[in-house]
Amino acid sequence: MPALLRRLGETVDLLEHVLAEWNDVPHRRFFVQYRNRVQVDLVALPASRRSGKPPGSVALYDLDGRLTATMVSKLERATPGEVHEWVFLAWVALADVDKYVRRESPWEALERLHKARTYVWQLWAVAIEAPYPSFGLTSVLDQSAAAGPPGLAETVATRESDDIRRAGLALADLLNTVSGATASATGAVLPMALSRYVGELLRKPSRKTRP
Repeated sequence: MPALLRRLGETVDLLEHVLAEWNDVPHRRFFVQYRNRVQVDLVALPASRRSGKPPGSVALYDLDGRLTATMVSKLERATPGEVHEWVFLAWVALADVDKYVRRESPWEALERLHKARTYVWQLWAVAIEAPYPSFGLTSVLDQSAAAGPPGLAETVATRESDDIRRAGLALADLLNTVSGATASATGAVLPMALSRYVGELLRKPSRKTRP
């Protein structure tokens, strides 16, 4: 595969590795940057591992006819358990925002704020029934006429502690709204005790502390 990919154009560089989230599935992932700005992001795996192609996809080459049928992927829709996990981890990330603001570590606080927003994108993808919601922002943007949840812009912050806390509160409110919608759609159980606890943390004035 590397030699084949390099023949497609003038190659700047190529990465070959395995995806940790694919667990024991035999595969190789290739990412190629070409000089003309074209990028190829490709996963190669044995044909025997595929029983069809995902809905809406196009098979460009199907030597043994394995891609004539439609295959429903486990990733196409989120389970109630996945929704619960994403909501829970989003609240954990917001709790960390409070922790790092108090430790006067704005870069860590912003990193965790971004992580919580990533989970909100995944949950929003579930709410609007976008395929493959685990891809979050990408799944939402691939959905026709789809946009982010209202108020998302208010969750962006500068490096100032007060602004990070303000953005965290805005994201907490948005997380409550979006997770409620996803729970109604999927039947997921929400971590209500954790959400109330973290909301209280974010509303308290910052009391600076050291690690």
